[in-house]
Amino acid sequence: MVACDVSDTFTSIARDYWQQAGVAERIRLVLQPALQTLQQLLAEGRAGQFDLAFIDADKPSYRDYFEACLQLVRPGGVIAIDNIFLSGRVVTPRPEDPPGVHLMHAFNAELRDDARIRHCVLPIGDGLTLCTRL
Repeated sequence: MVACDVSDTFTSIARDYWQQAGVAERIRLVLQPALQTLQQLLAEGRAGQFDLAFIDADKPSYRDYFEACLQLVRPGGVIAIDNIFLSGRVVTPRPEDPPGVHLMHAFNAELRDDARIRHCVLPIGDGLTLCTRL
């Protein structure tokens, strides 16, 4: 497993739990911007080698994360995308909404029309989209 993060503070908490669970040696933590890590994995020839990717990060970069993950997961692999509802504001964004709301609205529409995947939206928490790469 490759975990991408920019915060040593939060990942130090996670590392303690990984250790307690006995899985720490199976997790490679990379502390740098996630897109940089994803691009490095592609450069290492890791395309099509992952079963699952989970995106829960800065909303303006979701499209870039998705495109990189789409290359990294194998056909039949899953990309899970968290927080796609933004408290329901993405359904009908208003001009005064933060830019992230408008970006997520457009991103959700792109997923709906993307012929490279099959997807479903789970209305749990703040929304979770599951995409299967075709």
